[in-house]
Amino acid sequence: MRIVVGAYPLLSPLTGVGRYTLHISEALRSIPENRLYYFYGVLSDKPPEKNELSGSSNFSKAKELFKKSPLNWFLRKIKHFSGFLLPEFDIYLEPNFIPLKGVRAKKIVAVIHDFSFHFFPEFHPEERIRYFKTYFWKEIKRANILVFDSNAIYKEAIELRFPEEKLRVIYPGIDHRIFHPYKRNELNSFKEKYNLPENFLLFVGSIEPRKNLRTLLLAYELLPESFRKEFPLIVAGFSGWKNKDIIESFKRLKVRYLGYISDSELSSLYNLATLLICPSIYEGFGFPPLEAMACGCPVVVSDIPVFHETCKDAAFYVDPYSPESIAESIEKILSSGDLLKEKSNRGIKRVRSFDWKKTAFEFLNLFDLLLSQT
Repeated sequence: MRIVVGAYPLLSPLTGVGRYTLHISEALRSIPENRLYYFYGVLSDKPPEKNELSGSSNFSKAKELFKKSPLNWFLRKIKHFSGFLLPEFDIYLEPNFIPLKGVRAKKIVAVIHDFSFHFFPEFHPEERIRYFKTYFWKEIKRANILVFDSNAIYKEAIELRFPEEKLRVIYPGIDHRIFHPYKRNELNSFKEKYNLPENFLLFVGSIEPRKNLRTLLLAYELLPESFRKEFPLIVAGFSGWKNKDIIESFKRLKVRYLGYISDSELSSLYNLATLLICPSIYEGFGFPPLEAMACGCPVVVSDIPVFHETCKDAAFYVDPYSPESIAESIEKILSSGDLLKEKSNRGIKRVRSFDWKKTAFEFLNLFDLLLSQT
């Protein structure tokens, strides 16, 4: 089977869709009897080099400059029509919502991670919303199957009147080679590198409106000063957008911002954290809570459908719109060591069902079924 994966997300620092693209393509590539190709402006049977994946290459830096300029819209249009000279494949898997116009295949499978661009356009830059309005609703009709990361998003697709026979749910995986509990002595060098305290609260995610970091900071400010000294807040993630006031709050509240870090460092951070807090307003799946659970870190998440689906009884739940509720819950949770340990154990067990190899086989079964209908 000749499979081509839309790999443009691999050319930016790896946040949600980029990491999804990396892991699903690696898992598909590891299964024999398939020939996997990456398309990221050029066609290759290999992913971009590691320096591309870290976001440190000249291409990635130029791309980030384009994002901040009026030429960004033009860059998106060029990408959308960039595949016209490609040969035809058996399967075209587009992990980034919108099938590119010029990529030809017998069957097209598109992954829709969420509908935030439709339900919460204020969570995105204007040019991204304009791109989705121009291309999503038109081009998504070309896909033979639409895959969703969760039943929560599948239900939204039904509400939006997508044809039910074209819809599937395939859960993403967690990279258990990286995200798992480590022995304390294996974490010492990382802890020393970042001068981390013995106990700390953790937020992981891009600093952007949807992640609701602003409300978490309001909650953190409500905590007694003595508590904040004992459990300082540390933030890790891509710099995002629309966050000037948040960055200023970091300084005022003495919040440590580590910036974007690698998955291996992120795993160490989860292992050392006392509690991960993920107060997102909206998610299609949400990797940080599950990654943290895989490392044995207890998690606090928003009381939204997708987290109940993925985390079940292994997480603590809070009202994402109420700083008072979040602050009260944090104090209550951290006063009960036994409850923390119980949630930690439940989390480790819960995430075992999320595995990229399993995800890849579900995709391959879907591809086989599609091609048998050709």
